[in-house]
Amino acid sequence: GPGTVVMGAVCVPADMLACGTGTVRMGDRCVRDDLGCPAGTIQRGDACVRADLVVVRLPFATGRVVEIGQGMHGGFSHSGSQVHALDFPADVGTSIVAARDGIVVDVREDSTTGCGDPTCADQGNYVRVDHGDGTYASYYHLDTNGALVAIGDRVCVGEPIALSGNTGFSTGPHLHFAVEDAFGYSLPLYFDDLGDVTECWLFAGAMVTSTNAPPATCDHAIATADCVADLFAHDGVVELAG
Repeated sequence: GPGTVVMGAVCVPADMLACGTGTVRMGDRCVRDDLGCPAGTIQRGDACVRADLVVVRLPFATGRVVEIGQGMHGGFSHSGSQVHALDFPADVGTSIVAARDGIVVDVREDSTTGCGDPTCADQGNYVRVDHGDGTYASYYHLDTNGALVAIGDRVCVGEPIALSGNTGFSTGPHLHFAVEDAFGYSLPLYFDDLGDVTECWLFAGAMVTSTNAPPATCDHAIATADCVADLFAHDGVVELAG
């Protein structure tokens, strides 16, 4: 009726965000909720803990059409600490760009090997970027000598940082992308450039087009996360006693 919208098989007030099946409302966004934790939280072991969405953009140059090979909660390997990771099939040598501003804190590019078995997990090349708020982007399975940045470099969103590859635990050329906290747990992602396409949620099989272009000017004025003041702010920790 007037003032309502259809959500599944029921009508709800139109001023409520109509989140689809298997999702819950987090602020003004829909977030997948396979694990049953309340809105605004994610599962850590047997407990639900606070976790704000991390706002990013697609890690590919503007105009590139990409597919989601394995989504968050993917049954093949996106479980445990990597439950919110995403896999993007990409030919070896595809340009990878920063999904968010940050400082490069770790790089590996010397590996020449990979295989479709967990025993190869420690053979992957990667770039890791500190966003300055206690979250870190990880770009994995990069090509040999595929890093375009070095530790200490400051990068802006949309800036090329690496070339995709097939190293490490990989069944085919692709980019494994996740944003993690200081303990290595992946966090829910909100893709700011996809609001009109997928409600910013990416699922396996989705085909999306990147609009992640670097800004006209990039002054690289980015700070690393400080301990203790803001390192865990995204988890709701603002002060530690003692």
